[in-house]
Amino acid sequence: MERLSNCLVCGSKKIINKKSLIDYSLTKETFTLYQCLVCGVLFTNPRPKKDKINKYYDLKKYDSYSKKTMFLVLFMVLFKNLTTLIKQVY
Repeated sequence: MERLSNCLVCGSKKIINKKSLIDYSLTKETFTLYQCLVCGVLFTNPRPKKDKINKYYDLKKYDSYSKKTMFLVLFMVLFKNLTTLIKQVY
């Protein structure tokens, strides 16, 4: 793993530990999300090294490529937009 000390997008060193998550679908490892306080981007820290990254995206097992997951992402985007529209009307 490679530990980052600054944001990959804007280069700021103002990054904070935001949340730890477990990869239940593939590796069962715990990953930590950091957030940049300047641009707001979230990123995994530490991140896997380039020579190890492929194991996290095994296309046969990786859930983000499943129709179910894509449906849920689309549903959440539509739900958020619908909620915003309803708040504007009422």
